[in-house]
Amino acid sequence: AGTRPPEARSAAVRTPPDFVCPNERCVTRNEAYLAPRFVSIAGHEEVLQCAYCDGEVLRP
Repeated sequence: AGTRPPEARSAAVRTPPDFVCPNERCVTRNEAYLAPRFVSIAGHEEVLQCAYCDGEVLRP
């Protein structure tokens, strides 16, 4: 997982309700009121990036 430049990010992506960020330190893993949010990465549509911590995961 790494931080990509903002211009590489694109629109938010809908994921299944049980889809979570793989980063155990991500705020969405510890704060129940925050729903996980992911964005797709331009040029790497199979990879999603957490909108909070930039953790990366393969699209479900």
